[in-house]
Amino acid sequence: MNSPQPHIANCDVAAFNNMPVELKKSLKLELFPEPFIGNPDAKIYLLNGNPGFHEKDIEFLKSTKYLEALQTTLELKAKSFLYLDSDTCTFNNIMHPGYEWWTRHLKQLTISKKRPDVFNIEYFPYHSENMNDLKQHWIKKEGKLDSDAFTNELINKAMTADKIIVVMRLRDYWYKRIPNLETYSNLIVLNNPQSVYITENNVKVFFEDVKKSNDNWNKIKNNV
Repeated sequence: MNSPQPHIANCDVAAFNNMPVELKKSLKLELFPEPFIGNPDAKIYLLNGNPGFHEKDIEFLKSTKYLEALQTTLELKAKSFLYLDSDTCTFNNIMHPGYEWWTRHLKQLTISKKRPDVFNIEYFPYHSENMNDLKQHWIKKEGKLDSDAFTNELINKAMTADKIIVVMRLRDYWYKRIPNLETYSNLIVLNNPQSVYITENNVKVFFEDVKKSNDNWNKIKNNV
Protein backbone atom coordinates (compact mmCIF):
# COMPACT_ATOMS: atom_id res chain seq x y z
CA MET A 1 0.00 0.00 0.00
CA ASN A 2 2.54 2.53 -1.16
CA SER A 3 0.01 5.02 -2.49
CA PRO A 4 1.30 8.61 -2.58
CA GLN A 5 -0.29 11.13 -0.26
CA PRO A 6 -2.95 12.31 -0.15
CA HIS A 7 -4.81 9.01 -0.24
CA ILE A 8 -7.78 9.70 -2.50
CA ALA A 9 -9.31 7.06 -4.75
CA ASN A 10 -8.76 8.01 -8.38
CA CYS A 11 -12.50 7.97 -9.05
CA ASP A 12 -13.07 10.51 -6.23
CA VAL A 13 -10.48 13.10 -7.26
CA ALA A 14 -12.93 15.23 -9.27
CA ALA A 15 -15.43 15.32 -6.40
CA PHE A 16 -12.66 16.16 -3.94
CA ASN A 17 -11.50 19.07 -6.08
CA ASN A 18 -15.02 20.51 -5.91
CA MET A 19 -15.43 20.11 -2.15
CA PRO A 20 -15.74 23.19 0.07
CA VAL A 21 -12.42 24.31 1.50
CA GLU A 22 -13.76 23.86 5.05
CA LEU A 23 -14.37 20.17 4.41
CA LYS A 24 -11.02 19.59 2.73
CA LYS A 25 -9.28 21.03 5.77
CA SER A 26 -11.06 18.65 8.12
CA LEU A 27 -10.20 15.48 6.19
CA LYS A 28 -7.20 13.37 7.20
CA LEU A 29 -6.02 12.20 3.82
CA GLU A 30 -2.69 10.94 5.09
CA LEU A 31 -4.74 7.91 6.17
CA PHE A 32 -6.14 5.40 3.71
CA PRO A 33 -9.87 5.63 3.06
CA GLU A 34 -11.91 2.90 4.74
CA PRO A 35 -15.18 2.51 2.84
CA PHE A 36 -15.78 -0.83 4.54
CA ILE A 37 -14.33 -3.09 7.22
CA GLY A 38 -14.89 -6.79 7.83
CA ASN A 39 -15.99 -9.91 6.02
CA PRO A 40 -18.32 -9.15 3.08
CA ASP A 41 -19.81 -12.63 3.50
CA ALA A 42 -20.99 -11.77 7.03
CA LYS A 43 -24.72 -12.07 7.68
CA ILE A 44 -24.87 -8.70 9.42
CA TYR A 45 -24.11 -5.39 7.68
CA LEU A 46 -23.62 -2.17 9.63
CA LEU A 47 -24.20 1.22 8.01
CA ASN A 48 -22.11 3.93 9.62
CA GLY A 49 -20.97 7.53 9.08
CA ASN A 50 -17.27 7.91 8.37
CA PRO A 51 -14.00 6.79 9.95
CA GLY A 52 -12.77 9.20 12.61
CA PHE A 53 -9.28 10.32 13.48
CA HIS A 54 -6.88 10.04 16.39
CA GLU A 55 -3.18 10.90 16.47
CA LYS A 56 -2.45 7.23 17.16
CA ASP A 57 -3.78 6.39 13.68
CA ILE A 58 -0.65 7.90 12.15
CA GLU A 59 1.60 5.53 14.07
CA PHE A 60 -0.05 2.53 12.45
CA LEU A 61 1.06 3.67 9.00
CA LYS A 62 4.42 2.24 10.09
CA SER A 63 2.95 -1.18 10.94
CA THR A 64 3.41 -3.70 8.12
CA LYS A 65 1.02 -6.16 9.77
CA TYR A 66 -1.72 -3.58 10.08
CA LEU A 67 -1.27 -2.24 6.53
CA GLU A 68 -1.35 -5.75 5.08
CA ALA A 69 -4.57 -6.51 6.96
CA LEU A 70 -6.07 -3.21 5.80
CA GLN A 71 -5.17 -3.98 2.19
CA THR A 72 -6.80 -7.40 2.46
CA THR A 73 -9.89 -5.66 3.82
CA LEU A 74 -10.00 -3.08 1.04
CA GLU A 75 -9.71 -5.89 -1.52
CA LEU A 76 -12.81 -7.49 0.06
CA LYS A 77 -10.80 -10.57 1.00
CA ALA A 78 -11.01 -10.24 4.78
CA LYS A 79 -12.54 -13.14 6.69
CA SER A 80 -12.80 -11.27 9.97
CA PHE A 81 -13.20 -7.75 11.34
CA LEU A 82 -9.83 -5.97 11.41
CA TYR A 83 -10.64 -3.75 14.39
CA LEU A 84 -11.52 -6.71 16.61
CA ASP A 85 -8.09 -8.30 16.16
CA SER A 86 -5.97 -7.25 19.14
CA ASP A 87 -2.76 -8.66 17.63
CA THR A 88 -3.02 -6.73 14.36
CA CYS A 89 -4.19 -3.63 16.20
CA THR A 90 -1.21 -3.52 18.58
CA PHE A 91 1.94 -1.70 17.49
CA ASN A 92 4.76 -0.17 19.51
CA ASN A 93 2.81 -0.91 22.70
CA ILE A 94 -0.26 1.09 21.64
CA MET A 95 -3.72 -0.07 20.60
CA HIS A 96 -5.28 1.20 17.42
CA PRO A 97 -8.11 3.67 18.20
CA GLY A 98 -10.34 1.68 15.84
CA TYR A 99 -9.91 -1.39 18.03
CA GLU A 100 -10.74 0.60 21.15
CA TRP A 101 -13.88 2.05 19.51
CA TRP A 102 -15.25 -1.12 17.97
CA THR A 103 -14.61 -3.40 20.94
CA ARG A 104 -16.62 -0.98 23.10
CA HIS A 105 -19.48 -0.66 20.65
CA LEU A 106 -19.76 -4.38 19.87
CA LYS A 107 -18.94 -5.62 23.36
CA GLN A 108 -22.37 -7.13 23.99
CA LEU A 109 -22.04 -9.21 20.82
CA THR A 110 -18.85 -10.87 21.99
CA ILE A 111 -19.86 -14.32 23.14
CA SER A 112 -17.27 -16.58 24.81
CA LYS A 113 -14.52 -14.28 23.47
CA LYS A 114 -15.65 -14.97 19.89
CA ARG A 115 -15.18 -12.04 17.54
CA PRO A 116 -18.51 -10.97 15.98
CA ASP A 117 -18.64 -11.53 12.22
CA VAL A 118 -19.97 -8.25 10.85
CA PHE A 119 -19.33 -6.04 7.83
CA ASN A 120 -19.29 -2.26 8.25
CA ILE A 121 -19.90 0.25 5.44
CA GLU A 122 -19.19 3.96 5.86
CA TYR A 123 -21.39 6.63 4.28
CA PHE A 124 -18.22 8.65 3.55
CA PRO A 125 -14.95 6.66 3.36
CA TYR A 126 -12.41 9.34 4.28
CA HIS A 127 -11.21 10.03 7.81
CA SER A 128 -12.10 13.27 9.53
CA GLU A 129 -11.70 14.75 13.00
CA ASN A 130 -15.24 16.03 13.21
CA MET A 131 -18.33 14.53 11.62
CA ASN A 132 -20.16 17.84 12.07
CA ASP A 133 -18.00 19.42 9.34
CA LEU A 134 -18.77 16.49 7.08
CA LYS A 135 -22.51 16.77 7.74
CA GLN A 136 -22.61 20.51 7.18
CA HIS A 137 -20.44 20.74 4.08
CA TRP A 138 -21.20 17.44 2.35
CA ILE A 139 -23.91 15.17 3.68
CA LYS A 140 -26.63 17.80 4.15
CA LYS A 141 -25.83 19.09 0.67
CA GLU A 142 -26.20 15.52 -0.62
CA GLY A 143 -22.67 15.43 -1.96
CA LYS A 144 -21.76 12.36 -3.97
CA LEU A 145 -18.54 10.46 -4.59
CA ASP A 146 -18.08 8.20 -7.58
CA SER A 147 -16.96 5.49 -5.14
CA ASP A 148 -20.43 5.59 -3.56
CA ALA A 149 -21.76 3.50 -6.43
CA PHE A 150 -19.63 0.54 -5.38
CA THR A 151 -20.65 0.60 -1.72
CA ASN A 152 -24.28 1.12 -2.74
CA GLU A 153 -24.03 -2.03 -4.84
CA LEU A 154 -22.69 -3.96 -1.83
CA ILE A 155 -25.70 -2.87 0.22
CA ASN A 156 -28.16 -3.73 -2.55
CA LYS A 157 -26.61 -7.19 -2.87
CA ALA A 158 -26.91 -7.63 0.89
CA MET A 159 -30.61 -6.76 0.67
CA THR A 160 -31.11 -9.20 -2.19
CA ALA A 161 -29.42 -11.86 -0.03
CA ASP A 162 -31.76 -10.96 2.88
CA LYS A 163 -28.92 -10.05 5.20
CA ILE A 164 -29.50 -8.18 8.44
CA ILE A 165 -28.77 -4.47 8.02
CA VAL A 166 -28.24 -2.30 11.09
CA VAL A 167 -28.21 1.47 10.53
CA MET A 168 -25.86 2.97 13.10
CA ARG A 169 -25.58 6.57 11.88
CA LEU A 170 -27.12 8.93 9.30
CA ARG A 171 -30.33 6.94 9.02
CA ASP A 172 -32.30 9.46 6.95
CA TYR A 173 -29.40 10.02 4.57
CA TRP A 174 -28.95 6.29 4.06
CA TYR A 175 -32.66 6.07 3.25
CA LYS A 176 -32.24 8.73 0.56
CA ARG A 177 -29.17 7.04 -0.83
CA ILE A 178 -30.43 3.43 -0.95
CA PRO A 179 -33.87 2.91 -2.51
CA ASN A 180 -36.15 0.58 -0.52
CA LEU A 181 -33.84 0.51 2.51
CA GLU A 182 -36.39 2.28 4.72
CA THR A 183 -38.94 -0.48 4.18
CA TYR A 184 -36.46 -3.37 3.98
CA SER A 185 -37.78 -6.32 5.99
CA ASN A 186 -34.47 -7.13 7.66
CA LEU A 187 -33.67 -3.56 8.68
CA ILE A 188 -32.73 -2.67 12.25
CA VAL A 189 -32.21 0.88 13.50
CA LEU A 190 -30.97 2.12 16.86
CA ASN A 191 -33.02 3.68 19.63
CA ASN A 192 -30.24 6.19 20.25
CA PRO A 193 -28.27 7.10 17.11
CA GLN A 194 -26.10 9.41 19.23
CA SER A 195 -24.84 6.38 21.14
CA VAL A 196 -24.22 3.76 18.51
CA TYR A 197 -23.68 0.74 20.70
CA ILE A 198 -25.08 -2.53 19.35
CA THR A 199 -26.83 -3.64 22.53
CA GLU A 200 -30.10 -5.30 23.43
CA ASN A 201 -31.54 -2.01 24.69
CA ASN A 202 -30.47 -0.05 21.62
CA VAL A 203 -31.95 -2.08 18.77
CA LYS A 204 -35.44 -1.91 17.39
CA VAL A 205 -37.26 -2.24 14.10
CA PHE A 206 -38.31 0.80 12.13
CA PHE A 207 -41.97 0.14 12.87
CA GLU A 208 -42.51 0.34 16.63
CA ASP A 209 -43.12 -3.20 17.84
CA VAL A 210 -41.65 -4.57 21.08
CA LYS A 211 -41.91 -8.22 20.10
CA LYS A 212 -40.16 -7.63 16.80
CA SER A 213 -37.51 -5.61 18.59
CA ASN A 214 -36.82 -8.53 20.92
CA ASP A 215 -36.77 -10.89 17.96
CA ASN A 216 -34.27 -8.65 16.20
CA TRP A 217 -31.83 -8.75 19.10
CA ASN A 218 -31.97 -12.55 19.06
CA LYS A 219 -31.54 -12.43 15.29
CA ILE A 220 -28.36 -10.36 15.64
CA LYS A 221 -26.91 -12.61 18.37
CA ASN A 222 -27.60 -15.73 16.34
CA ASN A 223 -25.85 -14.43 13.23
CA VAL A 224 -22.59 -12.94 14.54
